[in-house]
Amino acid sequence: MNDMNGLVDRVLVLTNYAIAEKRLQLHKVYDHDLPSLFVDPLMIEQVLTNLILNAVQATGEGGSIILQTRLAHERCEIDVGDTGSGIDPEVRPHIFDPFFTTKGTGEGTGLGLSVSLGIVERHGGQLTVESEVGKGTVFTVSLPLSANRVGLVKVS
Repeated sequence: MNDMNGLVDRVLVLTNYAIAEKRLQLHKVYDHDLPSLFVDPLMIEQVLTNLILNAVQATGEGGSIILQTRLAHERCEIDVGDTGSGIDPEVRPHIFDPFFTTKGTGEGTGLGLSVSLGIVERHGGQLTVESEVGKGTVFTVSLPLSANRVGLVKVS
């Protein structure tokens, strides 16, 4: 069982250098009544690391990164938001495609969001995005409270 707020904080230890380097404001809004979840912590940390680093890259110096946890509809939700450039509506349908990237050569593989989506779905969850060009983006990781994971247990 894993404390999601603690898991987010562990990822921040690894990503804080990037946030500090761009002088970004970090806002944490944690629901302290979240139950512990049965998740693979390393996999969920990978998802959150990808989302936070993407948010940092999309946000100009002095912008904000917003992390929020909450209980909603029998699910734990984790928002990774930014006040960055937003995602162009023409690009949005492709952001979870493997090898799709808007970054320059050598700056990204285009696998981060694709891998993250796969991890979240294997945990029985959803990864969604809301974005407005020029205002920012919020990715939401939504995980079930119960252990109804798919693809992790082999049934013969």
